[in-house]
Amino acid sequence: MGDSEFLVPKKDVNAIVTAMNKLYDNPKICKEIGERNIQEVKKYSLPEYVTRIEYLINKYK
Repeated sequence: MGDSEFLVPKKDVNAIVTAMNKLYDNPKICKEIGERNIQEVKKYSLPEYVTRIEYLINKYK
């Protein structure tokens, strides 16, 4: 398992079922993974993107 996902081999139904059962049986893990993914998505939000572009524009004026 990575920090924000479960990795399973392609087309391995048993591995997918095992990973899903781990998530089902462990709500705490679901919440932790969800929170990490929310933070990751925020990196690509419009306000964050604008901030980064403004930084680059000001840096190279």
